[in-house]
Amino acid sequence: MRECDVRFEVYFDSPHEALDEINTLMEVQIALQEASGGFLFLPWNGNLSGPGG
Repeated sequence: MRECDVRFEVYFDSPHEALDEINTLMEVQIALQEASGGFLFLPWNGNLSGPGG
């Protein structure tokens, strides 16, 4: 992650409403992971996953 020079950030005006849309959140997570070459950090649960897992 230290070598990364770009980040993708998604902002929700209403996080509570966004959490009700679990399918949309899953699609956003997949798109971000694909765009970042496999890295994904989820601040709402502190999860960081890298390529392959």
